[in-house]
Amino acid sequence: MKVVTTAEMSQIETRAYEEFGFNEETIIENVGLRGADFLYRQFLSKRSFGEIVVLVGKGNNGADGLSIARHLCRFGLSIRAFMTFSEEEWGESLRKQFKIACAFGVKTSELKNADQLEAYYNNTQENYFVVDALFGTGVRLPLSNKIFDIIKTTNDFAQYIVSIDIASGVVGDTGEVGAQAIKATHTLAIGLPKLGHYVSNGPQLRGDLTILDAGFPNKLLEQGEMNLLTLNQIKKLYKKRNKFAHKNRFGHALVIGGSHGLTGALSLASEAALKVGTGLVTAVTWKDSFQELVPRVIPELMLGTIPQDENSYKEEALEIQKYNSIIIGPGLGKGDKARNVVLDLLSIYD
Repeated sequence: MKVVTTAEMSQIETRAYEEFGFNEETIIENVGLRGADFLYRQFLSKRSFGEIVVLVGKGNNGADGLSIARHLCRFGLSIRAFMTFSEEEWGESLRKQFKIACAFGVKTSELKNADQLEAYYNNTQENYFVVDALFGTGVRLPLSNKIFDIIKTTNDFAQYIVSIDIASGVVGDTGEVGAQAIKATHTLAIGLPKLGHYVSNGPQLRGDLTILDAGFPNKLLEQGEMNLLTLNQIKKLYKKRNKFAHKNRFGHALVIGGSHGLTGALSLASEAALKVGTGLVTAVTWKDSFQELVPRVIPELMLGTIPQDENSYKEEALEIQKYNSIIIGPGLGKGDKARNVVLDLLSIYD
């Protein structure tokens, strides 16, 4: 599965319009319809929450939230949309969605401060299901004091928070946050997952992640340089083996690493090499770390020590050529000694 930056996602949206006539309003409608269906099936058909709260920002993420709110009304649910920005700041798509949502029965309130929201949470019901449609990937840090307090109050009171595209307060490309961000129970990523879902603080704040099909052409969703490794991709690499074949037929890997106190990294990497199907695996470490390594490894692994002088490297050069693959680094260290090992190894294959 592709993972995109905010710029790449914006380019996909631009090309979808220019090459396919697929405009922003269509995207918002698809997000609303499919997002509402998902929320109802996954959460809202199984438990009653009274009023469903939607926190609405000023841009397209807020428009997505209102579209979802409107479609949730079709299930007979009571929806309360809090408009967190003044009407003068709304984007054009949000204005259109606001008018439609009101016609469908979404109750709307202008949220002037967090105290107003806290009073609502304290006085209306016990359990809250909140749809976070404040910013998406369009957040700009630092947050205003008002939005800071709204997010903090929501995190304190809500039992479930579903964020649209990415948890508000999380930067889409870096996963970084300021002083406050939504702690989502679930995130509905629109079209494709964003880089911020997987790096820095992003994974801790996204909750479970579902990719919401917004109807983008498949041709556009297959482009980009980053990929998320999934089980389906791994399955394509798997080849069924003759269970009677000898292990020597499946390659020999050399794993180099494991300085003092870090031999566990070498042990884990070596075991991983075996588990992915390597026939033979040899783990080597520094001579003074060897005794530390021995009790940590499984019997299937072969062991050795790293040569520590130039003559030894030359003598070992032909021996190293027998390995089908070499992994170097797990727990190796960062000093000159480790650097020289890497450079000497590379020189053998230069």
